[in-house]
Amino acid sequence: MAQGVDIIIDGVRCQGKVGEMMLGVARAHWFVIPTLCHHEGLNPYGACRLCLVEVLAGGPTGLHSSCTLPVGAGLEVATQSESVLMARRAVVQLLLDRTPKVSFVQQLAAGMGIGPRSDAGSEERCVLCGRCVRACAQIGAHAIGFAGRGIHRRVTTPFQHTPKTCIACRACFHVCPTGAIESHVFPDRVRMALLDIPPWELETVACCRCGKPTVTGQAWKLVQQGVAEELQAADPLCPSCRRTVMLRRLGEGFK
Repeated sequence: MAQGVDIIIDGVRCQGKVGEMMLGVARAHWFVIPTLCHHEGLNPYGACRLCLVEVLAGGPTGLHSSCTLPVGAGLEVATQSESVLMARRAVVQLLLDRTPKVSFVQQLAAGMGIGPRSDAGSEERCVLCGRCVRACAQIGAHAIGFAGRGIHRRVTTPFQHTPKTCIACRACFHVCPTGAIESHVFPDRVRMALLDIPPWELETVACCRCGKPTVTGQAWKLVQQGVAEELQAADPLCPSCRRTVMLRRLGEGFK
């Protein structure tokens, strides 16, 4: 069990656990820290620099991303210092210049009193937060990734072609904060669309028990690989029927 330690956030003594990230501790104690690349279901990334805090004591002083800053004994941070607020404003201004029509970015900017520049006419929707790429990688599909550098950096598929490893699980769609990734579910298929890549579709398979559409065939195969052999099903099952089958098998195992 992780050891509990006392830390100080904006002059308030709080308790966290060794190894826990500062962002989680701060939010647990009701401190407001804006984020963009952070997502509860994804590993810490520290790319957007919106969650910056200033370390005052107990570690290397200066600005650090709170989502990747581990808690330790004696750590003292400021979440609203002048240097922190200036850095966050600079990041949000750049995001607003890049994606002036994205509502998520507009809300961040409005909260900091930042308005769009008069010459901002970009139609870009991707803020390069990396959520979609990381979600795809954590699932094991690796169907999308970053390409290019600097101002040419973008999220794309291998060689900008329809990705052969995409399973249409829609994880990228659900974690994207700006709507840069589009997805539509039809009775018999799932359509995915990523920025400048032509849309692609994958067929869904029917539940072998009730006949309802389930996941795509590719997603079903990947799910089966991660399930214990005794819980695997020979044919696709919808979530409801799958729970029924798993409970029955588990019950038989206790007899």
